[in-house]
Amino acid sequence: MSSRASQVRHAKHAKSGKQGAHRQLKVVRSGNRRGLIKRGASRRVAPVIVVGVIMFAATIFGVLLMQVVLAQTGFKMATMREQTLKAEAENARLVLRAAKLANLERIERVAKSRLGMVSPDPAQVRYIVADIKTRGYDYVAQEPDSPDLLPDVGTAAGLGEATP
Repeated sequence: MSSRASQVRHAKHAKSGKQGAHRQLKVVRSGNRRGLIKRGASRRVAPVIVVGVIMFAATIFGVLLMQVVLAQTGFKMATMREQTLKAEAENARLVLRAAKLANLERIERVAKSRLGMVSPDPAQVRYIVADIKTRGYDYVAQEPDSPDLLPDVGTAAGLGEATP
């Protein structure tokens, strides 16, 4: 240490009144740390106030965020409701148009006027009856109420030939 540094240190101790006195050191146990720090009442309450303010601000922010989300959802619902009403009106219009186009009188009128078709003479209309064999049934097409169309109950599962 230089002579100048020792003179400065000596002058500092002289002002404080501790010339040559050594500081007293104290051993502190690790479990008693809190007792060493003495805080005033305002310093003890400050962390509680800060946490309270942060929680209050977070609550306000959450409520405002929910209000914004609800408003956006309301706007989307209103838009969708308008689109649904327009689509339903268009659907009703198209169903009415399809019903008008499927009208048999209109089809007959178009067939006669545009396609040049004519109604047949009822005296010249003939029906052809065909003999058809299908899946074990051997009968000629008859009146629907005829009992001959029913399968024979005596055959297996009624798939045999019908009795005349």
